[in-house]
Amino acid sequence: MFKTKKSKNYKTLSKLHKDLSSLYTMTEIEQEAFDLCYQNGKDCGHITCIISLILDKFQLVLKELESMLSKQRL
Repeated sequence: MFKTKKSKNYKTLSKLHKDLSSLYTMTEIEQEAFDLCYQNGKDCGHITCIISLILDKFQLVLKELESMLSKQRL
């Protein structure tokens, strides 16, 4: 049973790591897009929408991590 719980925790941590890595990549892309819009004098409103989506996803990942950590304390 301990191995099953450990395996499940590893899979959860692996998923959280993948989510955080993708959020980092999305943030880098967003920053490049924002810089290009700004340099070319374009409207950056659509970038604000992307930032909002990234932050929502980041908040979900943090909640998953918090939930996992609170279960570990029990």
